[in-house]
Amino acid sequence: MATLTQVLADVLALRGVLAAAVVSVDGEILAGAAPDTALLDRMTGSVTGALAAGEALAGMVTKSLIGTGEDEAAREEGAVGSEHDLGDEASGVGLSASQPAGKQLMVIYEDSGPMVFTPLPGGERVAVVALSSSHDLGRARYQLRGFTTALATAEVPLV
Repeated sequence: MATLTQVLADVLALRGVLAAAVVSVDGEILAGAAPDTALLDRMTGSVTGALAAGEALAGMVTKSLIGTGEDEAAREEGAVGSEHDLGDEASGVGLSASQPAGKQLMVIYEDSGPMVFTPLPGGERVAVVALSSSHDLGRARYQLRGFTTALATAEVPLV
């Protein structure tokens, strides 16, 4: 089985990627790779704040999708999903806490550029990638999907 360091080296080889890390949902850096350690330090420093902001934003969006009034009565009867289950899990449509993969948070910082935060399958890890420019966002998001399972299941290297 590959280690996180090995998988992150492959992610770092993608065009436009300046740094890559895997972080626990508690904000602990499990592994990171970057030719510029200063960028990795800035990136890891922003992880906790970005994760908190993303969680808060997701909560606001979830609440606005659920609605009020008649929707509350329908939700009590099971016709509308709860905060943690918006949509049909069987078809993969909607938001679900049990299926975090596929959702991404993109943040563009003035001083360090764009970063992509990708929740990994299993819900315990988040991949964080710093990019050289906003023009790389689409390609990086697409290519990161191919690494989600490997990043979620890779062994954490011993320090």
